[in-house]
Amino acid sequence: MKAIVHDEYGSPDVLELRDIDKPSLKEDEVLVRVHAAGVNAADWHLLRGAPYVMRLMFGLRKPKNTVRGRDMAGRVEGDGHFRYPIWKRVASTTGPQWTTERGTNVEHGAEDRDRQPSDLRFCE
Repeated sequence: MKAIVHDEYGSPDVLELRDIDKPSLKEDEVLVRVHAAGVNAADWHLLRGAPYVMRLMFGLRKPKNTVRGRDMAGRVEGDGHFRYPIWKRVASTTGPQWTTERGTNVEHGAEDRDRQPSDLRFCE
């Protein structure tokens, strides 16, 4: 799958679109085709590696997690060990960056399921 990754800290110039493996699903997760992913101030700080004290948690010389992002919206493509409607609209937040190895700036994401209201567009 495609993902926006960075192997070093720096400006947005270090970002690249690359192929990575699809995530393996845990029992309570669904595979989501991402239609929209948010970018926030935390992503910016983690991309830059500043303030430097953040590097103690996220990697001193290079980032431990190379894919950024916390928020996404998309449609279910598959599920873990429970039945969940395929193509159901979902929205998700991965939680704080230090509690997850997965970012949402990807083509497919494995996330806890949160239904998205049908009248809410992906871009919202």
